[in-house]
Amino acid sequence: MKKWWWLGFLPLTAVAQEKPMEVIEVIGRDDGSVVLPSEETTEGLFGLAESLQEIPRAATAISESLMEEAAINDLHDIARFAPNSFAAAGFGNPSLPTIRGQLGELFEAGMRRQAGNNGLGIPMSFNAIEGIAVVKGAPPVMLGTTQRVGGFVNLQPKNARLTESDSTLKAQLGEWEQYRLQLDHNWVLKEGEQGLRVSAEYVDEDSFYDFHQHRSNDLLLAYKFAPNDDTLLDISLEYYDVDWTDNAGINRPTQNLIDHNLYITG
Repeated sequence: MKKWWWLGFLPLTAVAQEKPMEVIEVIGRDDGSVVLPSEETTEGLFGLAESLQEIPRAATAISESLMEEAAINDLHDIARFAPNSFAAAGFGNPSLPTIRGQLGELFEAGMRRQAGNNGLGIPMSFNAIEGIAVVKGAPPVMLGTTQRVGGFVNLQPKNARLTESDSTLKAQLGEWEQYRLQLDHNWVLKEGEQGLRVSAEYVDEDSFYDFHQHRSNDLLLAYKFAPNDDTLLDISLEYYDVDWTDNAGINRPTQNLIDHNLYITG
């Protein structure tokens, strides 16, 4: 007689306890800045507005947001973003960039701005500037007659905006009685069509050198008119008045600096 054995298993149902879902809230701001520097649009370098990907030259674009975050106030500060560049200041005022060991040119909106040698020139105000492009190599012929071959810096002036009215107030205080104040305001006169922008800067700086000072006033007025998609008019006017002491290349330590170990001799 045969015996049959049957073994069965009853299904088991596992009941998982629900756990509360963790919610992560991300808060940020959209300042309209370009994430990739290679996508930054540059004006007046090699013709019309082009991105760095379209320019056949080693170039560095410094946007308005980078200028604000890095507190760029003169040509010395471009070295933070543009390799092999600095601004000579043998006479106390950086007036021209030095790129790849050679003096370069300085342009604003594609027009040659000033000349000088090793910092012998008029000090600058960046109050009217909202973008900088540093390009290595001789400037192209479309920018006009030039002298320097190291490269060039093109300053992009501030323009009025047509979409949003806002104000910015900046104040800087430093040692040796150094003060800097800037007010920037943009009006939208007519949404998407007319805008007016005013930017004013006051600088009052003494120095640890005796008889050395830098005082300047800069005022920018910018107007934009866009009646249709094919027409755009940008007008700007800048007033700049500066009173400064030129350092004729002589180091001038005072006895006060030596006594308080602020100037190391030898």
